[in-house]
Amino acid sequence: MTTPLAVRYGSNWPFARDASSQREAVVALLEDQLAGQAEAAQAIATSNLEAAWIIENAIGEMTSKVVEAVQLAKREVVKALDSLGDRLCSSLASISTEPVGC
Repeated sequence: MTTPLAVRYGSNWPFARDASSQREAVVALLEDQLAGQAEAAQAIATSNLEAAWIIENAIGEMTSKVVEAVQLAKREVVKALDSLGDRLCSSLASISTEPVGC
């Protein structure tokens, strides 16, 4: 069970004073709260930017690796097609075009 704030803070509790002091205390608390919220919002924004930069760098690295892999695969496909073309030409050249006697 929690202790009521007025009991926990005693005479330091803002509502234990007169109305004018209460208003001043509430305004001070609200100003502190707004300042804390502004700091938290700034920290969140900074954190989000840092995370975005990390993600951007990671995507850049992955993209570079994918580009390298595609270029390597392209070279291998070109080599394989050249080799296949050479074998086809060789096979076609060995086919005799003279009619075979029956």
